[in-house]
Amino acid sequence: MRELEELTARNRELESEVIELRRMEAVLRKLTVAVENSPTSVVITDRFGTIEYVNRKFCQVTGYSPQELLGKNPRILKSGTQPEQFYRDLWETILSGREWRGEFHNRNQDGSMVGSPSCHPYQAQSARGVR
Repeated sequence: MRELEELTARNRELESEVIELRRMEAVLRKLTVAVENSPTSVVITDRFGTIEYVNRKFCQVTGYSPQELLGKNPRILKSGTQPEQFYRDLWETILSGREWRGEFHNRNQDGSMVGSPSCHPYQAQSARGVR
């Protein structure tokens, strides 16, 4: 009898977890649609600068496809018009968790120039502990 009670209690816990996971999936779908269709360029890199995600607007502005950008470093957009200290300051700022504001002078795939106004760092939460 005790075993049945324990199984019933565990089943309720699992049902609650499934409900919460479904809720989180719905939120994730909404956020994905919002970021993908944002009128603002979005590029996400890991802490080493490897591009992990670009949205449609970023591809439209730069002329690159996601396949051409994913796994690359944003330096492929580098125009050569800004000094190396500019990039050192940028990375020092965002790796410290602060927002960087300034103006990039990037070169698109077709060679034209485009500016980018800011970088907003975020630190992804580990999957453990997120409920």
